[in-house]
Amino acid sequence: QQVVQLEGLENATARNLLGKLINILLAVMAVLLVFVSTVANCVVPLMKTRNRTFSTLFLVVFIAFLWKHWDALFSYVERFFSSPR
Repeated sequence: QQVVQLEGLENATARNLLGKLINILLAVMAVLLVFVSTVANCVVPLMKTRNRTFSTLFLVVFIAFLWKHWDALFSYVERFFSSPR
């Protein structure tokens, strides 16, 4: 009878842990959903018309280009301002 009780205790503990794990996963999914919703609400106004879409795309590509070539651009600017006149 004690063996049966211990097995029931382990099963209850496993159920309890599984319930807590499911609650944690649901909380993480809720946070991700709020994050995605916030990002979508920030992006939608930038994509309402064709002009806004193209200008947003151009701005993103331009910022990516600056980010990628930041060292070279910074060295050109540094050389331009430090050159003796």
